Amino acid sequence: MKKAFDWVSKRYFMKTILTLFILGFSASVYSQMKLNTENARVKFDYIDEKTEGELTGVKGEILLNAKDPAKSKIYGDVNVNTLTTGNKLRDKHLKSKDYFDAKSYPKMKFQSSEVTMSNGNYRIKGTLQIKDISKEVTFDATFTEEELILATEIYAYDFDVAIKKNRERSKVEIKVIIPLN
Repeated sequence: MKKAFDWVSKRYFMKTILTLFILGFSASVYSQMKLNTENARVKFDYIDEKTEGELTGVKGEILLNAKDPAKSKIYGDVNVNTLTTGNKLRDKHLKSKDYFDAKSYPKMKFQSSEVTMSNGNYRIKGTLQIKDISKEVTFDATFTEEELILATEIYAYDFDVAIKKNRERSKVEIKVIIPLN
């Protein structure tokens, strides 16, 4: 019974802290929490190919400082083997050595380096690692009552996972969706 209570308490604690963060109330202490990884996902849209997909198996931590967002930290990774596009042959090919090489590089990773807030909008700058390539990216954070959504655009070409060998035709929109409850 204690374990069930602890789990419920942690979920309630996470939702409360994020609600305070959203509303801009100041907190003088850090609030550390695990993400709701059970239903968290990464959605992507490979613009030129008109291909959408999703990854699950998201794990990570958020260390928030609502009083001073610059002291906040976010880390997360996602399991490449969970990649789905609705086409099993394409999924298998994308996980192969030709693209993501999921066997050698089973995780995509993100580590924040800077969190800022301007006009009520949060931006999270950090390093995204796909395979053995790391690049700086910036996510825009949006909070709803139900989710934290981190959105960015990258070029698959920059991470050596592009179908097209033209960088400008390899744009991918990414949304990391993290349920708050």
